[in-house]
Amino acid sequence: LYYRLKDYKTSKAHISEAQRLNKLIQNHRETAVSFNSIGNIQIEIGSVNSALHYFSRTLEFFIKCGDRIGQSIACINLGDCYS
Repeated sequence: LYYRLKDYKTSKAHISEAQRLNKLIQNHRETAVSFNSIGNIQIEIGSVNSALHYFSRTLEFFIKCGDRIGQSIACINLGDCYS
């Protein structure tokens, strides 16, 4: 909701809390999704280097949980940072 309202600061705060909880319970897929969401926020605010970091972490966690579709999405997002 906050992302769609372009309230990126609030959006990132909620996503970061979800990410913290997912790491705590070692839910690698949802941790990856959180990293991906933060990467998307970074793209929206024009912080490409930060987005690259978050999309790299996204890929790392999708690899950990064996999610091939997630890995593909992470690779696409990484590539989009260079376009």
